[in-house]
Amino acid sequence: MALRLFETEISLTPHNKQQSLYQLILSAIRLGKLEANDKLPSTRLLAEQLHIARSTVKTVYEILQAEGYVETRRGSGTFVANLPELPSYELSTYELLTNKPPATSEPHATSPSSSLNAPAVSASANTLNDSLRQRLHNEQTHHFLPAQPAMDHFPHNVWHKVSKQALRESYHYGNPDLAGDPLLRHETALFLRQQRGVNCTADNLIITSGSQQALYLMLRILLNAGDTVLLEGVGYQGVDLILNSLGVNNELISENSATSYFTSTEANSSVATAAIVTPSRSFPLGETMPLSTRKALLDWATRHERWIIEDDYDSEFTFSGHSIAALQGLDSQQRVIYTGTFSRTMFPGIRLGYLVVPPSLTAHALRLRSITDGGLSTSLQRSLAYFMNQGHYNRHLRRMRKLYQSRKALLNALVDQHLPELTLQPNKGGMHDCYFLPDALTDKNDENTPLDQSIEARANQAKLGIRALSRYSRSHPKRQGIVIGFGSTDEADMEAGVIKLAGIIRSY
Repeated sequence: MALRLFETEISLTPHNKQQSLYQLILSAIRLGKLEANDKLPSTRLLAEQLHIARSTVKTVYEILQAEGYVETRRGSGTFVANLPELPSYELSTYELLTNKPPATSEPHATSPSSSLNAPAVSASANTLNDSLRQRLHNEQTHHFLPAQPAMDHFPHNVWHKVSKQALRESYHYGNPDLAGDPLLRHETALFLRQQRGVNCTADNLIITSGSQQALYLMLRILLNAGDTVLLEGVGYQGVDLILNSLGVNNELISENSATSYFTSTEANSSVATAAIVTPSRSFPLGETMPLSTRKALLDWATRHERWIIEDDYDSEFTFSGHSIAALQGLDSQQRVIYTGTFSRTMFPGIRLGYLVVPPSLTAHALRLRSITDGGLSTSLQRSLAYFMNQGHYNRHLRRMRKLYQSRKALLNALVDQHLPELTLQPNKGGMHDCYFLPDALTDKNDENTPLDQSIEARANQAKLGIRALSRYSRSHPKRQGIVIGFGSTDEADMEAGVIKLAGIIRSY
């Protein structure tokens, strides 16, 4: 059997042939392709067959012998050892290296979760599974995907320059500061004070891997399972996933009049521990919370000793006048926790954000941080710090603001031309627009799925990354609409995309 196995066409990884050969033989043994007492080819013969150095084969045999998978017999050669029954691989290294497709006859070959021997997981893990699969599928699309910056206009050369500058320093080879790189915290605090009116210093600002992590850290600190959080009626799905994973309930802020809600008997009797809001630009509708509502919300939090978590996700891109300052800047009682991200202003892969916390919570946040990730890459943080310190960040934002304003105007004009039946939700900035579908439009073939989600599914098949508005709705009835991102869509591709989308919508 051993000789037949090694006569199969084998493709070893060019940059690490030793590891590839090791994995091949190990996998073959564990899968039963090589059985006990099967003789392996001599090191010379196998090296010639695979066109690799004999020393490579000898090293692999020695490792397998040390691990007990093979044994040498004086004067006879190397043989597979007698082993206890081993579990088989779900994805075979042997099948990968020999260019064979993985078997699909077993139930576990198509879905790990369907395996009879799959280990039990927690209820929170099961809650997250379907949403994660949906996200991974959807993010394979490109045109019109919301929250995606224009990478074709990113100053790559400048970023490479500051990255090299950061890598030349030796300080970042040590353990990272749990709160984040001091220079980046200083620059971020300076930017937030000047541009967003946030009351902060580097001492109460923590660099995170994004606003999602920031939110998770604070909810873990502030809430117990079974607690309640106030949420807006329409909002980011990631918030709901975190709440579900923590066993936290939600209560919706009345959409009729949020101002009167926070002064109402309903709000006064609420058991909510915190409220999560997007006051500068609600997501995904892009509405701004009126000053009267902001004051009522702050009064509610102060009066009942509640917390407010403010997600300020893309307020850097305002096209008409100045954006309203952050809610946190109005807070005199230190009840507001402020979060934001660099993933939209820089690029998604940067995975850096920030968290501004009241001094009373800073130590708690850092203790929890120490057991979640231990801090972030210091070289990446310092690169961004230099990017900000040298003025590149503000220049980049100014350029992107003009670009996104131009792309938004073009998208609005194209939708007016090709899809006049859609109604634009007015907004003054951001990286996406929301359009409401006509109330009379229905999916006659599927009464159980919201129409905008049916449109989303077909659009994703056509490589259009639009989102269904109903996915963000937490209340019923869900309003039907589509969310169209324009940040990463080149003007030259925009009309073809809108025409393709019009064809999909008109088919209903």
